Amino acid sequence: MVLFICIIVLCIISISCHDETRKVFNISRKIIGGYDCSTEKYPFVVSIRTASHLEHFCGGSLISNVWVLTAAHCLTSDNPGVYSVIAGTSEFKSDGIQRQTVKSLFVYPKYNPNVKGHDIALIRLGSPFDLSTNLVATIDLPSSELDGDVKDYCQEPMVIGWGHRQSWNPKDKPLEYVFNPILQCISIPILSAQECFDLVKSRPPENMVCVYFQNGSKDSCQGDSGGPLFCNGTLYGLVSFGYGCAMVNKPGFYTRVDKYLSFIRDTMDNYTEFRIMRSKCTNRTIPIIGITFNILILYCFFF
Repeated sequence: MVLFICIIVLCIISISCHDETRKVFNISRKIIGGYDCSTEKYPFVVSIRTASHLEHFCGGSLISNVWVLTAAHCLTSDNPGVYSVIAGTSEFKSDGIQRQTVKSLFVYPKYNPNVKGHDIALIRLGSPFDLSTNLVATIDLPSSELDGDVKDYCQEPMVIGWGHRQSWNPKDKPLEYVFNPILQCISIPILSAQECFDLVKSRPPENMVCVYFQNGSKDSCQGDSGGPLFCNGTLYGLVSFGYGCAMVNKPGFYTRVDKYLSFIRDTMDNYTEFRIMRSKCTNRTIPIIGITFNILILYCFFF
């Protein structure tokens, strides 16, 4: 009887930790109206790709030699093994100068894929990137939470990524993905909270900022999610979502990095090998599951 109960409980735990083998869909945003640029100028930008075929689907920013900051909605699978991170190249179809596996994924606890907001996550790499090359480097985070609008601190913002170059209205037809082989850059204004409200007649989601270029001629679009919005070597935002691409009166929405500094620092500071082991379960799994699993094995073995 005890053996039967142990088998049932172990099966339940196995199911709870089973990786949801969801396909990594290209659901993200890319650059429109940009110009060619290079990782020699912006060496902190990385390409997040599928591990199996090295297909690019999201951008990210290197904030240490082993940590990447990106959008939570980019991580459609809880299995770190399906991802690969490329640094040191602006060639979309190239393997890049450096490639690393992914060890662990840390999605912000309040993130809900069905609700806009809290769209931020950390990737812990399997091995560190070599920062001795001029093609790979880190970007700084804000030193503290900003007092007021992001535009007060970032007057000449840049957004970079590998990009679909055409505007897109979701009402017309499904988007046909056309990727740029070269890293793209755009300079696009950040709106204040009031300016965003005046444009869309509603407040942006919690801890987000609006970005909009006059007449909608510049924008991020499919494939660039998680990529950086930055000024003078400091990361202020992450590409998150928008309605269509490069549409009039339709701004893009970016996660404010300064609102999540505690999450970023706590995750990096408290990272241990034990957390690597239980990261194989969904990132919202209660830590006690791992301990319970080990105790249960011992109990079943001896009794």
